[in-house]
Amino acid sequence: MRQNAIGYVRLVDHTELIETTEPVPIFNHTERAGFAHRPDKATPKNPEHYRETPDRTTSARTHSPNHTNPRGNTPPLHNKPKPNEYKNLAKNTVSLAIGQFASKLLVYFMIYFYTLWLGKDGFGEVSNIVNICALLIVGVTLSIGDGINRYALDKTGTYDKKGVFTNALIVCLSGNAVFFVLSFFIGLFGENIAQYRLLIVFYVLVGSIKSCVALFVRSSGHVRLYAVDGIVTTAANIAFNILFLGILGLSVKGYIMSVVLGDLCSILFLTFSAKVYRSIDFKAGRWFFGKMLKFSLPYVPTAVMIWIINLSDGLIITAKMSAADNGVYQAAYKFPALIALAAGIFTQAFNISAIGGENTEPSPKRNKFFTEVFNAYTSFIFFASCGLLLIIRPLLLKMTAPGFEYAYRVTPFLILGSVFTCFGQFLGTVYAAEEKSVSSMITAASGAAMNLLLNFALIPIFGLQGAAFATCVSYALIFAVRFKDTKKYVTIDVKSARFGVQCGCALLMGCVIIFFHGSGMYYPLLIALFLVSGLICGREVMNMGRRILRR
Repeated sequence: MRQNAIGYVRLVDHTELIETTEPVPIFNHTERAGFAHRPDKATPKNPEHYRETPDRTTSARTHSPNHTNPRGNTPPLHNKPKPNEYKNLAKNTVSLAIGQFASKLLVYFMIYFYTLWLGKDGFGEVSNIVNICALLIVGVTLSIGDGINRYALDKTGTYDKKGVFTNALIVCLSGNAVFFVLSFFIGLFGENIAQYRLLIVFYVLVGSIKSCVALFVRSSGHVRLYAVDGIVTTAANIAFNILFLGILGLSVKGYIMSVVLGDLCSILFLTFSAKVYRSIDFKAGRWFFGKMLKFSLPYVPTAVMIWIINLSDGLIITAKMSAADNGVYQAAYKFPALIALAAGIFTQAFNISAIGGENTEPSPKRNKFFTEVFNAYTSFIFFASCGLLLIIRPLLLKMTAPGFEYAYRVTPFLILGSVFTCFGQFLGTVYAAEEKSVSSMITAASGAAMNLLLNFALIPIFGLQGAAFATCVSYALIFAVRFKDTKKYVTIDVKSARFGVQCGCALLMGCVIIFFHGSGMYYPLLIALFLVSGLICGREVMNMGRRILRR
């Protein structure tokens, strides 16, 4: 290797040198022994009497692990311990789960009161408005939240975090200004929606700002603060729900006002706790403003596709059956969504590892990391879904008002749909890490097309079960397409036999709920299948536990 005039920098493994253009301080033995080098003093003739410690200027041979210095000592290598990616992933997951899952559980405990205060029609109407607003937030912000998540997490230091947040805020506020003008045409969604125009405008404005602030806080490393915010938001939301729904009886309007005020509390909490206002700098980030938009824009149609899958069920049920039937369907959907919620928390943590962790470049090590995490993840999701299928009947009957008794029989296909949603979300992190947002859009489009086709074909014949089956098949298709497509970027070695048996157990438990609901074999069959699932899934989960505990 040609010597550089500046010097060499030693790599982490102490066996290879690379040239650098950065100034490297050169010390002789007297300096390393604590003597200042002075021209008038001769350098000791026997510098080996002074213990050497490795620096960036000595040869690769000196720092070989098997080399000893003249005194017989092995030089200390001062290696930094390699980070345990599994442990970091577990820590982030736990931090997010404490805030988000705990807060969402509070909402689920409120379902009884929501169904009681809103009734079937009101509950279905609220669900439709919330789903429409979720889509509007993505469209108004041009899905810039995905850009925040990608570039604020980037570990190369290329993108200034102040620039990332400022760019997102500009897009968010500009989009809301345009939406305010267009909101006069909101009646196109239906007369029932039009009467809530101003509330929807505020819902979208506050919700979009809250999304940008919260995602930036999380992507900046404040994972625990982000988790605490989930509890703060939920507590405020529930308090306002009790006031507006339980005491004042404002029904649908009261529910929307509760969400808006809860998000406003979240914005204030995060802004001052994380000092987000210090990250506003309109001079920063101009050079990558277009790149953020280019990455984020494909997620807008992706969200539309997912929205079609989630909302088309309710709209078609309302049109072909009734608003009351849609209310029952939405109540049935609440509990399967628990699985997607738990998986979403994990996906957020895994996203941090996939984009900002150690295994970001294509390599066998990265393939191994993704494979081990995915196999443990699928095992846990299947086991959790089987556990939910075991208790869904008493759970739904206990936590919903009279009139929603049929809902539990609709849940099996919705739970399986949530399972495949989780798997598709996991593979979506690959697209985010590789900046392939267009691929995410295309795969979501395939599921949306399938969902619309099956909804129109099955709902008139099979009713709510047809809608649930359509949802399940749509998400399964998205997962299958993504699994094949992401092999270009990362190879995940799935144990097909185990995966098939796990899926079969969940499917058989669903059939028991649908066809044996009045039989004495109902619980014995469910328990037997649940135990089989536990035996199959437990090994992978335990293996992951050992990797997390490993130093």
